[in-house]
Amino acid sequence: MTTPLHILLLEDDASDAELIQELLAEHIACEVARVQTRAEFVAALKDTGVDLILADYKLPSFDGLSALHLARTERSDVPFIFVSGTVGEDVAIEALKIGATDYVLKQRLSRLVPSVQRALRESRERAERRKVAEALRRSEMYLAEAQRLSHTGSFGWNVTSGEIYWSEETYQIFEYEPTRKPTVQTVIDRTHPDDRMHVRQVIELAAIERGDFDTEHRLMMPNGSVKHVQVVARRAPGEGAESALLIGAVIDITERKRAEETRREQADLINLTHDAIFIRDMNGVVRNWNRGAEALYGWTAEEAEGKIALELLKTVFPISLERVMAELLDRGRWEGELVRTRKDGAQVVVASRLVIATRCARCANWSPRDQQRYLRTQALRGAAPAIVRARARSRAHQPGQHDGGVGGVAGARDQAADHRSRAQRRDLPAMDPTRTTRA
Repeated sequence: MTTPLHILLLEDDASDAELIQELLAEHIACEVARVQTRAEFVAALKDTGVDLILADYKLPSFDGLSALHLARTERSDVPFIFVSGTVGEDVAIEALKIGATDYVLKQRLSRLVPSVQRALRESRERAERRKVAEALRRSEMYLAEAQRLSHTGSFGWNVTSGEIYWSEETYQIFEYEPTRKPTVQTVIDRTHPDDRMHVRQVIELAAIERGDFDTEHRLMMPNGSVKHVQVVARRAPGEGAESALLIGAVIDITERKRAEETRREQADLINLTHDAIFIRDMNGVVRNWNRGAEALYGWTAEEAEGKIALELLKTVFPISLERVMAELLDRGRWEGELVRTRKDGAQVVVASRLVIATRCARCANWSPRDQQRYLRTQALRGAAPAIVRARARSRAHQPGQHDGGVGGVAGARDQAADHRSRAQRRDLPAMDPTRTTRA
């Protein structure tokens, strides 16, 4: 069922109004609301359901031009057509200039229906264009914000003409004013002197082969600071091998490079100690395994890194994992004795310290309070980045192996008592190997 068109008719002559309504009803499903005064017209404009306005040019207490000005102010999206017997050509042209959609003489009402249909069609087209423009504006706004948050800019490069387009974030990364037109030389000038030859070679090869590229290099900023960027480019979608248009992204990877350097420095430092130290990430995966860990547990760094720490070592806690995590949340660290299994299958009791990392790469730009809240939440899930340090408390033994001639069960109890005594002296939770929690 077709929804009727809602038409607002400003007309003081009842017979003319009736004639117009009858003519429209023959061709268009519509409902006509007639008004005669300024007050009635202003009140009717507040009805958001009005689809079209028809107005006489001259009324006893009101006039069509005043009505047009009111309509442009209140309902600029609604088509406005003059239907009058007194509109001269000059007046009609002036009315069209200030916003009227059309004018129809009452002596030629046969033009009214085609005029209304054209006005409605154009109104729908304008509404669709506005909708598309608004969607594009939102899309561009979302893209710009996403690029800002991810430190990723975009660019287009027409290899043939040399014309280059940069997004706002690309300008931010290169620290150029948006009014500056980007060129290949602009890129070279901002590149670190030690990397310029490499960048020139990448650009020249891309210009010749018009192919994809993915490279990393440094930028030298005006204040002397250095940025690391990754630049990736592909031929424009739908373009053939001879396409001269490349579309790409510039990613600021400075923080990532700094984090990698920090990890390398940490790895060098922890290798200076004889204690077994390893670093696990958010998911409990071993990311660094020092020489002390290799010596204590038997796995090389190559074998251990990338494995889930708790699964690899078959760690047995003296208390529930929930209590361990509760202490981590409260103090930021946990200390106690653990039983771990070495590569050769032997078990070793270690004095261990688990510390929640105080920094994380993914939240580097967050406030300290938000970082701490995030890391504690991850700790509650057992997925916080952590540094784990351990030192052997007793020699390794095979499960079930007799210790000094004592029977297996008795030996386990004697060992538990010894562990409990040491733990109590240090005010740490005692471990009973006969009643343990594995995680």
